[in-house]
Amino acid sequence: MQKGGKTLDVPNQVEFQEQIKNLQAALEREISARKKAEARLELKSTELVKITEEFQRTNEHPNELSSVKRAVLGISQNSELNSLLEDEQRNQIKILLDNSSVGMVLTKDGGNGAILANGAACKILGYTEEELKSKNVGTSVHSDDIPQMQKEFHLLHEGEKDEFSIKARLINKGGEIVWTRFSGAAVRDNSGTVKYEVVTFEDITKEKALNDRINLSEILLSNLLADAPIGILMIDELKKVTLANKKFCEIFKLDTTPDQLLGSAASAVAQECSLSTKDPEGFIEKVKLLHGRQAMVLKEEIEFADGRVFERSCMPLSYQDEYKGVLVNYTDITSVKDYRYKLEQQKEKYATIIENMNLGWTETDADGNIIMANKVFCEFSEYSLDELVGKNGVDLFLSETSKEKVEYFKGKTLKAYESQALKIKTKSGKIKHLLVSGLRSYTDKGELIGSLGIQFDITEHKKLELQKEKLLRELESQNEQLNDYAHVVSHDLKSPLRSISALLSWTKEDFAENLGVAGLENLNLIDEKVEKMELLIENILKYSRLDNPEMQNVAIDLNQVIEHTLEMLFIPKNIKVIVAKKLPVIFADGARIQQVFQNLISNAVNHVDKQRGLIEIDFSDTETHYQFAIKDNGTGIKKEYHDKIFTVFKSFDDSDMSTGIGLSIVKKIIDRYEGEIWLESEVDEGTTFFFTLKK
Repeated sequence: MQKGGKTLDVPNQVEFQEQIKNLQAALEREISARKKAEARLELKSTELVKITEEFQRTNEHPNELSSVKRAVLGISQNSELNSLLEDEQRNQIKILLDNSSVGMVLTKDGGNGAILANGAACKILGYTEEELKSKNVGTSVHSDDIPQMQKEFHLLHEGEKDEFSIKARLINKGGEIVWTRFSGAAVRDNSGTVKYEVVTFEDITKEKALNDRINLSEILLSNLLADAPIGILMIDELKKVTLANKKFCEIFKLDTTPDQLLGSAASAVAQECSLSTKDPEGFIEKVKLLHGRQAMVLKEEIEFADGRVFERSCMPLSYQDEYKGVLVNYTDITSVKDYRYKLEQQKEKYATIIENMNLGWTETDADGNIIMANKVFCEFSEYSLDELVGKNGVDLFLSETSKEKVEYFKGKTLKAYESQALKIKTKSGKIKHLLVSGLRSYTDKGELIGSLGIQFDITEHKKLELQKEKLLRELESQNEQLNDYAHVVSHDLKSPLRSISALLSWTKEDFAENLGVAGLENLNLIDEKVEKMELLIENILKYSRLDNPEMQNVAIDLNQVIEHTLEMLFIPKNIKVIVAKKLPVIFADGARIQQVFQNLISNAVNHVDKQRGLIEIDFSDTETHYQFAIKDNGTGIKKEYHDKIFTVFKSFDDSDMSTGIGLSIVKKIIDRYEGEIWLESEVDEGTTFFFTLKK
């Protein structure tokens, strides 16, 4: 048969039937193959569900990388599944991989570009999937970790390992270091040659930082415990030693090191430690109780045979309400114990002193309420201790005190009370006077804790003081009256004396021829007595005026004072007055200071009995005073008169012109200037008067 220039062979009936049979057989084989493929597809779908579940567990438990890795290897090695899966199933696997927190990269042998990279890998490394397909993942490994990484992959390719897992640092696209838990596995063909490499890595940067901090804390804690000044022992729930420090071994004088104690039975350690204690059996029994009770014990005292004392504290250790052991520490309190004992002794000692001293003592709280009072204060106040405790001292006792003083004692900013004289009312209503001083206590934050007060009963002293004030007022009044009287008397006496002196003078002039020598002599004696009487009255007036508090203190050149004094006095030719050195300028009342020098120089002139008389004036300078000396070579003064000579109307000779007041005036003036006067004298050799004036 021919069609379009070609000859077609038309099969006969037999051949046609044979072809039909062959086609039917081929169709049946195709149907059978399809059914088998569908069965295999169903099987792989089941595996895919399991892979999904495993990926979900991996997201919850990132450490289960090996299971995920095996799942990926299973997919990669099953080429038949790859040929059967449709695009939808491929997308499902990609979704599963992208939703995992574990980075996954599938590369061909050599790692030059990724065939597959999930979202976690892209996120950890900072690259897109397209960028990873053209990048060698090995270039992202930190330079310090490359040698170990190369070694692991070498063992993988040599067939010595099928997989490996290490901690490695990767460098992301931004140049930051990412710590990872890195795993690698090989996909091999039938000959065992590596065809693909499967890499998984999990970001453990935060975990690494946390672990580093934990490790550092453990090191610091370990060093701290090792060098701690207290003994430390840790025992686990199996009653084995898990920790001991150097101080623990020193306390119990053990021959072993802390490391040698680790793992030892607690009972054996307790037995050895007990040998150092005062009561070994009691120590062991207490240790047994500690493990049995599993309760906290604080500051349990343990006495050692050598006199040392330690406090033992025990803290049970537990985790999730499960007992894990006990931590025991030993603190040396030997010195503290000794200090407490001495403090208690001192406390008892001072308590006895406070209780029996002749002073009142009180302790109050921050609000002024009485906490404690001694026996003397109870006697002051006439209250018993029970009646005083809890009462406010200010309100109870200071009702008779001024408002200002009440506010002073109620103020809470004072550090200490200045001594205050207070008037209080006792339980029976009596008025007493107390001298009160005190000290307040504060916390570190400046909060008032309370006060301590000391009281001294000055009631009798106050009475005497009032009597003294009364006497002083009376004396002052009497002195004023005496001064007035002295002025009146002196005026009344001076007037007739002047008249007598005038009459004597007229009598001698008018009746000189009639009186004769004897009569004139008697009149001269009368005249001398009148003159002495007038001088006495003048000195009494001067002495009385010295009590006048008004003094005109000015700068005085003593050299000029001496010059004026010598001009006023009659100095016989046989007496020489010299000034040893230039005298100072002082601040004082000029008239009174001149009176001092005038009386002392006049006294020296009157008692010089030598043909060559000498009076020497000198001074020396001390820190607070000027010291002056007036020396003569006169008759001298007997020692029994040295203390009496400065008393009013006391005289040491029978001189007609001596009134017994001159030196009293000198002493009174010097007293006003807070000075002193004294003398040194030898009979027939002379006298030196010393006196000081305050600067």
